Amino acid sequence: MDVKGVSARLLRIYALAAIGGLGMGSLNLAAPAHATTYTDQLLSYSAESVPYMDFVRGSAPYGTLYIYYSTMQYAGSVLTPTRRKITMKAGSGNGTTDDCVTNKGWLPKSTDNVGTNRPYYPRYEVNHQTSSTVVKGSVWNLGSHICSKDTVTRTELFIHSEGGNGGSWTASNYYSEGCVKIDQGDRTYVASVYNWPVFGASSTHMDVN
Repeated sequence: MDVKGVSARLLRIYALAAIGGLGMGSLNLAAPAHATTYTDQLLSYSAESVPYMDFVRGSAPYGTLYIYYSTMQYAGSVLTPTRRKITMKAGSGNGTTDDCVTNKGWLPKSTDNVGTNRPYYPRYEVNHQTSSTVVKGSVWNLGSHICSKDTVTRTELFIHSEGGNGGSWTASNYYSEGCVKIDQGDRTYVASVYNWPVFGASSTHMDVN
């Protein structure tokens, strides 16, 4: 069979498929792909416990967000509470390592310079709406937190993505005014797997290191 003829025929098929997809709205060339960085790891089959988060600051503004949660899974034939850990890339601040600089420094640590532990207590909001074009949709409201030098209280702190659920995402979006930012795909996954009534309990906390 003529290889060139086959290639030309395949090209015509792909072109028709693309046109058909555009006509039905199933192909949106303008919409960027939502990158995901998360991994979801089985830790153990054990008693259910309250979910919590850890944000580990790396090289500003980048860090890693760890999320621990419980779900029900089969251990053999027995449905058992299971502990899992989600790991994902995150960003905070604009590259400034001083967490006392408002709207620039990254999220303050949960332990101050003299060793006082002051964890965050995240509160999930399924559809947060403000005048901000960025802090929208599914967010985790972290409230306010005093910086490590005890000189400035940082306010309006969240874990969020770039705008409402399903918005766009590029690598530059990891930069923030101090909030923790995760990409759209990661946020969608976390929102889908968490037991939010448990996560909203007052004992749920987040540490920042």
